[in-house]
Amino acid sequence: MTGRPFTWDAVVVGGGPAGAIAAMRLAPKHRVLVLERAAAPAPRIGESLPPACRPLLRDLGLLERMDVHRPYLGNRSLWGGGPATHDFLRDPQGPGWHLDRAAFDDMLMAAATEAGTTLWRCVTLRAATRLAGGWGLVTSHGHRIRCRVLVDASGRSAALCRRLGAQRQVLDRLTAVYCRFRPGSATSTDGFSRIEAAADGWWYTAPLPAGGRVAAYHTDSDRPAIRDLGKASGFLSALAQTRMIAPELGLERARIADGPHVVPAHSARSVPPTGDGWVAVGDAALALDPLSSQGLFNALFTGMAGGDAAAAILANDGKAGHAYANRIAEIHAAYTSNLADFYGAEAVLHEGAFWARRMPAPRQAMAGA
Repeated sequence: MTGRPFTWDAVVVGGGPAGAIAAMRLAPKHRVLVLERAAAPAPRIGESLPPACRPLLRDLGLLERMDVHRPYLGNRSLWGGGPATHDFLRDPQGPGWHLDRAAFDDMLMAAATEAGTTLWRCVTLRAATRLAGGWGLVTSHGHRIRCRVLVDASGRSAALCRRLGAQRQVLDRLTAVYCRFRPGSATSTDGFSRIEAAADGWWYTAPLPAGGRVAAYHTDSDRPAIRDLGKASGFLSALAQTRMIAPELGLERARIADGPHVVPAHSARSVPPTGDGWVAVGDAALALDPLSSQGLFNALFTGMAGGDAAAAILANDGKAGHAYANRIAEIHAAYTSNLADFYGAEAVLHEGAFWARRMPAPRQAMAGA
């Protein structure tokens, strides 16, 4: 280890959206350090923000920075037995956004640093020891750090809060396999996402701000299809069987820009999401199924709420952690109920294991899934 200890009020482990927002909330009144393992935001699956994010982004002072992203006008789906369209044309908030995810992550961290956050990139946390009134930390570069509060924004791994004693409850086995397709491949640039159920999972496609589209297949990690989907030939073969997604991509002339990539997409939560001197935010607190279209909204909201809870802990508010944990529990209850309803509308039409696991409880019991 090198040098004498650095001293911070809060250390945020992870510089993604939830970590950046938590830091931004804390930084105006506190000394905040973000530890981020990556040198720059990593390429991610094409993602969207729904219109419901507009008030949150406005409250955070970030709404005017969203002009670089493509409008998200709604969803078209083959689900529950037939086609459907849900558009945002009459949504009082206006449209959402199809994101340039790297630019979005950069913008959030820039806002955090403008608020006074210090960012260390290419750094990971190696050790955390509870001390009287705070924490003693050691980084991958040998820095010794002292801080009063820790914020876990490490994503689905929830690496920090698991180390601190939280139980990580993984609620399903959902996995996404995705490819990005080159600009000029797609036939549609209408601002709509597409969702289509399949025999052993479901498909998603959306336009990308820089052109082209992303296409993703979601199934369980133990399903046989995963092996073939991880190869370009297998991915394209499965994609060719779709009724809505393949035409949107103009599959006969589509060219893969990168992929297939296989990434976790399961639901999970940390119990509890906060403890003595620490708070979990984003996927580290509660990771959501992409079908909910709430993953990034959840990251922004829990980053804000978790950052505020961390500030209250710094102010010696003994009830702050309990109130935050209750809010996460409420979000989880509403999420699981809504997700069960949406999957249930399609699960009754299929006999495969993927859908049997997502049947309404009485039918699932009858099926022995």
